[in-house]
Amino acid sequence: MKALRYFFCVVLPPLAVLMTGQIASFFLSIILTLLGWIPGVGALYNAEYKKAAIHVGIFFLLSILRSIAGLPAIRFLPFREIFQFLTFIFFVYMAFDSYHTAKKRKLSGK
Repeated sequence: MKALRYFFCVVLPPLAVLMTGQIASFFLSIILTLLGWIPGVGALYNAEYKKAAIHVGIFFLLSILRSIAGLPAIRFLPFREIFQFLTFIFFVYMAFDSYHTAKKRKLSGK
């Protein structure tokens, strides 16, 4: 049961919270999970507004490039898949960057 909860902590966090029986925390977890999909929210949480704007800009640039790569004239090339993968990697980077920045801020006492 504990291993299943750890699995859901990574894959579907609200379900892991629901398994603990805390209903109020479950709804908060849903809201925070949905906010986590918005680019730059982690940087905003850490009061790094310039970095948040850069994150949003990079996300929109990757989205535009992914859309252009899906046009029929160049669809035979694997550019769309490459930009989808880069977008995924960027989301993972934003999460780790926000976590480590928050950890540093907590240790420094800011």
